[in-house]
Amino acid sequence: MKFSVKERKPSAEVSFEVANGMVQFTVTALDNDQISLDYVGKPRTSAKIRAALADCIVGWNLEREDGTPWECTAENKALLIPDLVNLAVKEKKAEDGAVLIPEGMPLGLALFNFASAPENFLKN
Repeated sequence: MKFSVKERKPSAEVSFEVANGMVQFTVTALDNDQISLDYVGKPRTSAKIRAALADCIVGWNLEREDGTPWECTAENKALLIPDLVNLAVKEKKAEDGAVLIPEGMPLGLALFNFASAPENFLKN
């Protein structure tokens, strides 16, 4: 049996607009087996989805109130992700007008969907 695996980039960039502006993330891909075994079927941002996001987020543009950056560390992820995942994302459309992200979707679910879509990590 022939079996091929597509070559993937190690990470991908994504940004979402929320009430306070744009949030940007660098994420690694969530592997399909991890998704199917741990995260599928969760209609809300569960503890497992928060854990998956903590695993895949490797960078962000988050700043403290004084303008200094939040380092993307395990400690800061544990502190910030519970609040980040509930931010409402603004609607995002494709070039053809199709809705990619509906208005009000929680940031955690939008980011999870991005990180679990293999096409976001394929090399050009």
